Amino acid sequence: MIPAGGFFGEMSMLTGDPRTATVRAVDDATVLEISASQFRGLAMANPTLLDHVSAIVSSRRTGLEEARASAVAIAAPEAKQTFLSRMRRFLLLKSEI
Repeated sequence: MIPAGGFFGEMSMLTGDPRTATVRAVDDATVLEISASQFRGLAMANPTLLDHVSAIVSSRRTGLEEARASAVAIAAPEAKQTFLSRMRRFLLLKSEI
């Protein structure tokens, strides 16, 4: 959930990389699209803007990395068992109990 006054799409705008996320509004929203050149002007006028954006991006990345690590930890034993079952089926071996 992005709070009022929040932002999204910054990585693509700041690096030129393709977008990697999709954002959908669950309620009515007013959004403002800012181009990289417009953002540059804002950053030149307000040098602390880059610090602010950088802190939020860093926090988001940390949260994303933690969520991915948690998902991998949860899925790893199941994936191992699934692969093991597939091998046993393919090799026509009995499943261990």
